[in-house]
Amino acid sequence: MNDSRRSNDEKLQSLLNASLLLNSTLSMKDILHTLSLHATQHTGGDRCTLYLVEAKHLVSEVALGDGMQELRMPLGEGIAGHVAASGQRLLIDDAYRDERFNPASDKSTGYKTRNMLVVPIKDRTGSVIGVLQVLNKEGGEGFSEEDARYLEIMAGHAAVAIQNARVYENLAHERNDLQKENSRLRRSGSKKVEPIGSNPRFRDAVEMAEGVAQSTANVLLRGECGSGMGFFARYIHQQSKRANGPLVQINCSAIPEDLIEAELFGIEKGVATGVDARKGRLEMANRGSCFLDEIGDMSNSAQTKVLKVIEDRELERVGGRQVFPIDVRIVAATHRDLEQAIKTKEFRADLYYRLNVVSIWIPPLRARGQDVLELAQFFVGRFSKSNGRGRMRISNEVLAMLQSYAWPGNVRELENVIERAVILSRDTTIEPSVLPQEMRNERAALSAELMTIPVPAMSGGPPVEAPMPNDAGLRESLEDFERVLIRNALRNERGVQTEAARRLGISESNLRYKIKKLGIDGVV
Repeated sequence: MNDSRRSNDEKLQSLLNASLLLNSTLSMKDILHTLSLHATQHTGGDRCTLYLVEAKHLVSEVALGDGMQELRMPLGEGIAGHVAASGQRLLIDDAYRDERFNPASDKSTGYKTRNMLVVPIKDRTGSVIGVLQVLNKEGGEGFSEEDARYLEIMAGHAAVAIQNARVYENLAHERNDLQKENSRLRRSGSKKVEPIGSNPRFRDAVEMAEGVAQSTANVLLRGECGSGMGFFARYIHQQSKRANGPLVQINCSAIPEDLIEAELFGIEKGVATGVDARKGRLEMANRGSCFLDEIGDMSNSAQTKVLKVIEDRELERVGGRQVFPIDVRIVAATHRDLEQAIKTKEFRADLYYRLNVVSIWIPPLRARGQDVLELAQFFVGRFSKSNGRGRMRISNEVLAMLQSYAWPGNVRELENVIERAVILSRDTTIEPSVLPQEMRNERAALSAELMTIPVPAMSGGPPVEAPMPNDAGLRESLEDFERVLIRNALRNERGVQTEAARRLGISESNLRYKIKKLGIDGVV
C-alpha cells in the first residue's frame, strides 16, 4: 500500500473514530476535547479553538495550547466572527496581512498567529451555531484544501453532537424544575384549574373531560395549536383519582429523535460517556398522569415502545435490562391528522387505538364567540396581579376588537396579547394602541368594510339596510350589524329559531344567547 493510500485510510479511520466519540457522549466537555484533539492532529495545526454562538456573540469553549484564555467577541468581528456571520470557510496564509484579523486575542494571550483555517459549524437548518478554527500549520506552510474538507466534515459531526448535548443539558434543568414543582404542589396542594367559557361546543368538551377523568382510560385531545389542550390535560388529571400523583409533560416535537427515547424511558449509566442513570418522564409519572403533547411528531421507534408500556404496564430504560412496573395514565394531544398519518405509515394504528379510547375535540377560539371576552377578563386579572398593576379594565373598543379578531393562535395568542397589553398600558384602561399592529390593521379594514357594504335582503322579506357606523364605537356598530342579520333570518323563517340558526350558520343555543343579548323581539 502506497503512502498516499495509507494516509487517506488513516484520515478516514480518524473521522470514523471522531464521529463515534462525538456521538457517544452527551457531555459538552468531552465533545469539545475530542473535537479539538482530532482537528489539530489531522490538519497539522498547532492550536484549535471552538467558538459557540451565544446571542450576538462568539464565545470560545476550548483551546489546546499554552494558556489559551476564553475569548468573547461580537458576531462579525475578527476572522471567526466573519465566518460566523457569512457561513463561509476561510483559509488565510498570513493572518496579519488580512484586514479582518483582530490581533487583540494575540496580545491578550501572547500567542503569535501565522496562518488560519476557519470553518462554520451549522445545524440541520443551515444556521451557524459555532466556528471551528485551527491555527499555525506545522512547518510554516499554509493549510490545504484537503485540510479544509477534513475540518468541514468534523464540523458537521460536531454540530449534531453539540446540539444534542445542549438539548440534554436543557432537559436536565427542565427535569430538575419539574421535580421541584411536583414536590411543591404535593406539599401545598395543586391550585385547581377551572374551565372558562360558555360556548356549547367548549362545554361539551369540558363535560367529556369530567366524565372520563374518573376512569382509567387513556385520552386523546384533538384541536388546533394553542386551543387549550394543555389546560384539558391538567383539568383531567386534577379531576381524577390520580390528582395527588404527579402530572408530567413532554413535548414530543421539541426533542430530537435521537434523544426522545431516553427522555421518555430513562437511561442507564454507561450508555454514553458522561451520562448517569436517570428516570424518564414516564417513570417520573408513575401513579400519576403523563401528558404527551404533539404525539403525532413522535418517531416510529418511540411509538413502538410507548405502545409496549401501555400494553404491558412496564418499561425498560435505554441501555438497561431491568424491567420496571409502571402505573401511568396517558393523556396525548395533537393538532395533526392522525388518520392520514396512519395511511402514510407515519403513525402506528395500534398505538392510535390504544390512545384514542376517549377522544376530545377542543374548538378553536374563533368559534367560541363570547368566550373570548370572558378569557380576556380572566387574563387581565391574572397579569394585572402578577405585574403589580392593580385593578385594570378593557375599553369597549378593545373588547370589540378582541371579539372580531380571528385568533389564529387561539387561547395562547389571546393570553400573550393580554399580557403585552397589561405591561404596555400606561393607565388602568387597556386601549387599542397597546394591541399588536395586525389586530389594529384588521379593525381598520373591518370598519371600512362596514361603511360601504349593505346587508342584502333574504328571500321572503323586504330588504333591510344595515346601519353604518358614524360616531358610534366599533362594538356598537357590530352589534347593530348582527341585530339586522338575525332579524332578517327570523323574519324569513317565520320565527323558527332552529331554521334561522341554520341559515346564519350558528348553533341554536348561540342564536338564543344573541337574541337575549341584543334585545331582539317582535320580529315575526
